[in-house]
Amino acid sequence: MCGIIQLEELSENMNKIKYIFFGLLSFMLFLPTVVADVNPHLQYVSCGDATGIPAPVPQLTSIIFTLLIVLTPIILIIFSIITLTKAMAAQKADDIVKARNSIIKKVIAAAIVFLVAGITQFVITQAASDGESGNLTSCLSCFLYNTNCTPYNMQW
Repeated sequence: MCGIIQLEELSENMNKIKYIFFGLLSFMLFLPTVVADVNPHLQYVSCGDATGIPAPVPQLTSIIFTLLIVLTPIILIIFSIITLTKAMAAQKADDIVKARNSIIKKVIAAAIVFLVAGITQFVITQAASDGESGNLTSCLSCFLYNTNCTPYNMQW
């Protein structure tokens, strides 16, 4: 009986952690909007032939890309441990098999996330023609890593 109570508390704590995580993610998504409203002199960058891109846009995409790459394995490990702990506490063979299958699905999902990011970056770089390769690579690094963003002065 004591194990069941601990699992319920663990489940409640995981729900709290999920709400905190999504709250922080939402805050980070709206941060550039808040910065743009506070700073009336919004800076712009250019990327290849595209000009007049608000500076918070590449910053936001860079943050999201980095969080995706960094948090995916961390979240995978945490949820896998919790799933396996719940299955081991229940001490049922069916629950352990379900937990193992769930962990395998999570690993496959994480691999897909990494492969999509890597393949996208590779295909875009390879598909660019020789003349545009520098611009495209510069633009890609601007949006994914927030480097090589050329400041641009908007003329009104």
